[in-house]
Amino acid sequence: MGDRSRSGHGKGMRAVLHAAFTTALADYCLEQRRSHPGFIVLDSPLVTFREPGVREADLRQSVPQHFYRHLLSAFRGQAVVVENTDPPTDILDQAQVYMFSREAHGQRFGFFPLTSSSASAQ
Repeated sequence: MGDRSRSGHGKGMRAVLHAAFTTALADYCLEQRRSHPGFIVLDSPLVTFREPGVREADLRQSVPQHFYRHLLSAFRGQAVVVENTDPPTDILDQAQVYMFSREAHGQRFGFFPLTSSSASAQ
């Protein structure tokens, strides 16, 4: 990104760059038939992304949209994105999206189903 090193950016930009590198490396391995499990897991790549300054105001809105649309349309593998913000609404219709809740009887409580012993511990 310009003439600054990766560490010269804020943590949000570094998270986006790390997610882009991870995605590109996986895509390259899959395209070249190199050893790769075929999926990536990205933990909160967008939640801290903030671009300072007025001239880049539209960038903050477009980066998450382009991020999700690229994963949906161009990425050869499977991506698991754990994020604290909602994806764009057009992505919700095309991807398998799970919303997690803190309430045991809410949307989805966690990765694993509640058992009777874990529900009583709550």
